[in-house]
Amino acid sequence: MNQIRKKNGILYTDAGIELDDVGKYTIKAVCKNDKGIYSDVVTCKYKTEAKAPDYPEVTPDGGTMDDITFVVITADEGCSIYYTGWNRSYRYICTLHRTNRSTGR
Repeated sequence: MNQIRKKNGILYTDAGIELDDVGKYTIKAVCKNDKGIYSDVVTCKYKTEAKAPDYPEVTPDGGTMDDITFVVITADEGCSIYYTGWNRSYRYICTLHRTNRSTGR
């Protein structure tokens, strides 16, 4: 059993274990002392979920415009923005300026 632990295990560091994908994880861990004796295995299960992003912010937020207007849409960092925009003849009239909500760029 010690050979299996040594062969399959990854030496833990104080940096922790990053659970970087949405899904289920099972972590098994053992300790080994300075004499090479292993502890029993401890098993922990984790489930990670992703929350939906906040709504995008649109400026101006609607209304009647007297002239050519630029619509600015911002979203949380790491999000993509999708939009539609047509006038009565279904021509493209919106200009998208993608900015990062947290930095304003």
